Amino acid sequence: MKNVFEQVLQQLHVPYTKKYARNIYLQHPDRNNLWGISDLLALYDISNVSISMSDKEDIDRLSVPFLAEFSQDLVLVTQCNSDFVEIVWKNSLVKIARQQFFRSWTGVVTLLEKTEQSAEPNYVLHLKQQRKEQIESFLFWTFLAIVTVFGFVNKGYAVSPWLIGALLLNVCGAVVCALLTIQHINRGGGVVDKICSVFTKANCHQVLDSRESRVAGYHLSEIGLAFFITNVSAFCILPGVFVSWLPWMVLATFPFTIWSCWTQAVRLKSWCVLCLTVVALLWAQMILWLAYGVYAAFPPIYAIALLPFVYGVFLISIHRLMPYIAIKRNMTELRYHLNRFKSNQSLFQSILETSPQITIDELLSPLLLAHGKEGFPCITVVSNPYCDPCARMHKRLAALRTMGFGIRYVLTAFDESLLADNERFMAYAVCHDEDDVWALLTKWFDKGRSNATKFWENNQIEVTDSAKKRTLNHLAWCTKHQFYSTPTILVDNYPLPSLYEVEDLLNLYKS
Repeated sequence: MKNVFEQVLQQLHVPYTKKYARNIYLQHPDRNNLWGISDLLALYDISNVSISMSDKEDIDRLSVPFLAEFSQDLVLVTQCNSDFVEIVWKNSLVKIARQQFFRSWTGVVTLLEKTEQSAEPNYVLHLKQQRKEQIESFLFWTFLAIVTVFGFVNKGYAVSPWLIGALLLNVCGAVVCALLTIQHINRGGGVVDKICSVFTKANCHQVLDSRESRVAGYHLSEIGLAFFITNVSAFCILPGVFVSWLPWMVLATFPFTIWSCWTQAVRLKSWCVLCLTVVALLWAQMILWLAYGVYAAFPPIYAIALLPFVYGVFLISIHRLMPYIAIKRNMTELRYHLNRFKSNQSLFQSILETSPQITIDELLSPLLLAHGKEGFPCITVVSNPYCDPCARMHKRLAALRTMGFGIRYVLTAFDESLLADNERFMAYAVCHDEDDVWALLTKWFDKGRSNATKFWENNQIEVTDSAKKRTLNHLAWCTKHQFYSTPTILVDNYPLPSLYEVEDLLNLYKS
């Protein structure tokens, strides 16, 4: 299901990858308001401005699509006329009567405009990663299909509609049990809640959280998932074993299905739709195997004896993996709450000022790369032109510079033999504006530092005595304050607390 941010990107035809866009949206501390969405749109170079309309009838003057505050939610308006307003709401295209829309609309909108530069940061790289994952997924399923076909051919089994039907029923069972397991991990929300909400007498939470949903510490969703995955695996790898034992294992679940229905109807007086779906899938398999005539022959004794071990391995494995899956699924939400905590400006300012303020005197004359806008602090970066982390930091600072932070550099070096490059940057900064200096440093950190000789041949700069003096001042200042590690970040001359990253500053200082 696409969130409102993804919907905007899709409507505007802005290049993006699902994984990256979704992660930054879910982790943003203000994802549920227009400020947060505006911040994310700026990251994609999408021009946007929020306004409050006193006269809602002026909505016809706005260019679609645009975002609107609607019923304590954010919706994307794609069309409006004298009769209705068309919105994308909760991943559905909905037409609402014009006056009905006005009653729930606050009058606040965010206007959107795609530019030529509008695209996801590092889109090409993210797209390559996405395609790599897609190829890996394709190769996995292709390999599984080949193994399955080989298993049947090698054992002399013909792929019949009966077997394919049994496989599909087990795959469906595995999917349903996986949804139940995810629901149990997440404690609500997601697809299961939407399915259950369709039925008035359904209460999936009550059933899944009941004492009857556990057997010896194992949740029934885990037991069901292990059962169906084992069956699917046997079908793909050992079709002969599958045909001999599966029908009898399915038949053995019949008492459980009766108990499940009785528990939901009599004891809990509530129904779990997906639990009933699992029961229906098991009954469908029983009918299928009965029609196929498999129950006329009893399976080998060794197969029956082996079954508890096979199912047990899958069950224990799934049970042990659940905590790690839960952590991974909850990590994004934990990051969201952490980012909300870190976006408290008063708290940040209190932590920031616990460290002593560092004086930057006039003799230092650091490289000024951006004048800060009113309300934004100045970021001082102690950087080494040959430092890999410094190169990455320079890229990370681009968003802060665009937003309105002041940025200045103090240059140091590993040893005095490398000061010549620093001198050239100092000389360049004297006779060029901050945009030019930023562009030169960007080119240097991108590829120039790998071949300094060629870089300076292409960028001829005359080094003056003043530039040499400033370079030594920078070095002496770093030594005085014991700044030996690069990059080092100062915010208004205070060291950036270790709890924070430079990206956190984007959420702390809002335009």
